[in-house]
Amino acid sequence: MQCTPLERTVRSHKNSTLERVPLLPANSMSLKFVEVSPAKRYEENRALLDALEQLFPIRFCTGNVAPDACLLFQEAEFSEGGKGGAPTLVVATAGQTAPQRARITFGSDPAIHPAFRGQILSDTIRLSEQSGTAGPQTVLASVDGAPSWSNQGNRSWTCVFPLPLKTTERLLHRFSGSNWFELLPLLHFLHALTADTRWKPASLKACFVLDDLNLHATGYGYVDFRELAHHAAALNYHVAFATVPLDLWYARRSAIALVREHSRHLSLIVHGNDHTRTELYGSRSDEQIDRLLSQAVRRVEAFESHSGLHVGRLMVAPRGACSLSVLAAACERAASKAP
Repeated sequence: MQCTPLERTVRSHKNSTLERVPLLPANSMSLKFVEVSPAKRYEENRALLDALEQLFPIRFCTGNVAPDACLLFQEAEFSEGGKGGAPTLVVATAGQTAPQRARITFGSDPAIHPAFRGQILSDTIRLSEQSGTAGPQTVLASVDGAPSWSNQGNRSWTCVFPLPLKTTERLLHRFSGSNWFELLPLLHFLHALTADTRWKPASLKACFVLDDLNLHATGYGYVDFRELAHHAAALNYHVAFATVPLDLWYARRSAIALVREHSRHLSLIVHGNDHTRTELYGSRSDEQIDRLLSQAVRRVEAFESHSGLHVGRLMVAPRGACSLSVLAAACERAASKAP
């Protein structure tokens, strides 16, 4: 596919043909074009690349004469690849191993995202032959002591890459608690590439979470909501009330008005559903988990409807206990609601 600044390619769901759809000029001016080589790798990974286009202001393509960056699949000997000195991520694909559990050690280079810098983590991954790049390089991550992701100027190299997405899968199936490292080098590459065009979040601010609070009154135990709001405003911090959906059947008007008036510093989030012991932990069937989460959502939506307040879709687990099965179900639910 040849990319142009005012075009993108989409697949028709009815007849699986390719159609040209014009982009708005305002959008196209901020897009970065990433050439995928060889072209067959673009088609093999189409679903994955399409999903990444929804996450970053980029378009993947083939045959672009002047791309902003290159994604080069290295299938044999190391190749210089790339075009015109464009930033390039080289993915080694030869001799890929079967999935194996491995220890991943991240370097301390400032280029590594702070969430991973200096960490030692584990994941199940598939490795390709570690041919590497020519010349000196900065190792960003090693797998069981062997370099697996490195950087050399504006070129990065990795021997991991995720499997193509199936039609029934979403991006989270390639970046979750049990399967994340294979996609990380590409995410990191695109994150750096779009640094000058993507939306930049505000700097972190202090937020305190208080469990169990409800709006049955303008205070809860020793917490006076009005006094807390004034203190938060004076010191510029935020307080989230982790409220139990079971308690949302009632809210005092004065408490609703107070939270609405001080919404910059007070807000509501979800705290379990009934707040029973190990509510989100322990052995539960998929059907039981779905019923629990669905009831929590219904209670929250009913409260929002009659109070006019918004409840953040962030669930704090009662007593901090949450199983991986509940977490996975919550992620699936959130992904199904995403545009």
